[in-house]
Amino acid sequence: AVFLFDGVLVMGDTAQALKDGTISAVGDRFSDDPEKSEKELEKLGSRLAERQAEINWMAFSHTGPIQGIQPLLDYKAPQR
Repeated sequence: AVFLFDGVLVMGDTAQALKDGTISAVGDRFSDDPEKSEKELEKLGSRLAERQAEINWMAFSHTGPIQGIQPLLDYKAPQR
């Protein structure tokens, strides 16, 4: 589940922030279906593109926050 509250997109275990400012799916550690998770993360970026002005921060359960939503908009699921 992902929640938008007061300009913060709470990502929970949906993704993780990387040190280079990008995001990645969490893999099999927090997902029963890592491939589906990766594809759904990409779809989430597409769905939220029109609401990007509302999102000031993304917060993750196990990594630090990222300002803005651009890393989610840029996310592409790995091709298998």
